[in-house]
Formats: sequence, C-alpha cells, structure tokens
Amino acid sequence: MIHTVIWITYVTIIFYVLYCGRADDITVYTGIAVGLVIGEGLILLLFRGSCPLTLMARQYSKRRAIYQSF
Repeated sequence: MIHTVIWITYVTIIFYVLYCGRADDITVYTGIAVGLVIGEGLILLLFRGSCPLTLMARQYSKRRAIYQSF
C-alpha cells in the first residue's frame, strides 16, 4: 500500500513538472519537484534500479521472488 502511495505521489510530481514547463509557469515549487524527481533517480541508482521498499519486503517474505510491477 505504501509503495502505491509513493508511486502515485511521484507520478503526480512528474506531471506537475511537465505542466509547469508547458504553461511556462516555473516557480520555486517546480524546482522542489525537480529536486524530488532527481532524488528519486539517485535512490534508484544507488539501489541498482530496485525500490528500497522491495528490498525491505524481501526480509519479511518466505518466498525468494518479490513481484515488482514498476
């Protein structure tokens, strides 16, 4: 559930950045949104493309394979 909420938040942020660029309405909030997207990219790069929540879920799962839909 938490993974879905985080995913929806980041999709919203990405669309917000696209909207700001299209509407030529660049504000401080646009910069914050871009920083969050870059931060997400760095986290995914650090964890070799896997979500850190998936790695934590593996610790509590009896199965070896954890389905990651993104």
